[in-house]
Amino acid sequence: RLWTVITFVSIVIPAIHTFQLSLPGLLNTRTQFQKLPFFRARSGVTALKCSSGSELTRRQVVNGLILQIVTAPLIQPASAESYVIKAPEGRPRNVIITGANSGIGRDAAAKLAAAGYNIILACRTVEKSRATQDSIQAELRTTSMAAASTTPGKLIPMECDLASLASVRRFAADFTALGLPLDVLVCNAGVALRADLPPPPPRTADGFELTVGTNHLGHFLLSCLLAPALERSGPGSRLVVTASQVH
Repeated sequence: RLWTVITFVSIVIPAIHTFQLSLPGLLNTRTQFQKLPFFRARSGVTALKCSSGSELTRRQVVNGLILQIVTAPLIQPASAESYVIKAPEGRPRNVIITGANSGIGRDAAAKLAAAGYNIILACRTVEKSRATQDSIQAELRTTSMAAASTTPGKLIPMECDLASLASVRRFAADFTALGLPLDVLVCNAGVALRADLPPPPPRTADGFELTVGTNHLGHFLLSCLLAPALERSGPGSRLVVTASQVH
């Protein structure tokens, strides 16, 4: 019994502490980053490489292996339905995701739609948004992502160019005109410029440096415009902001 306590204090707790800062962004996304298959928990987390692409240290990897060995009897493999909690009963929940046409945004949109959430696909152009709508709908029809007992949510394509404050205002006005409650706003879209890009830096329609204007100022305005809608939805509403090293 004493040895069990010593093992828990010296190995399990430090290992959990090591990973708790990384786990929120480690959903099984369709990105170019590798999956490290030595950790698989109920939540469906299968990767231990940050979405920004940063490598884990050797010590973190070793701690992860130790954690799996120690806790293996307590962890059950994830099923395809365990990636996302199903939408709660009652009225449909509505989620806006910026940058929903690729990466984490696209993957989150597909999984949340499969779980019954209505997704507003806020993309830079309406063409990108409609193409994403078509691809996710096709994916839901041809895969087992959606549980048989769950009706997939609606996918609503809309244009929101975060590099244009006028476009952000139009999007907020168009969404408000739909008369839908807003439960979650996911500020996910972002751009990253090449390190070898010659000066001067590209700018937004409003004159801001492109990455600052898109990744920060556009999302800040969008959040301010939609904050009243989130507040009206009650204490269960959420504002979610993703980030990476380029931010």
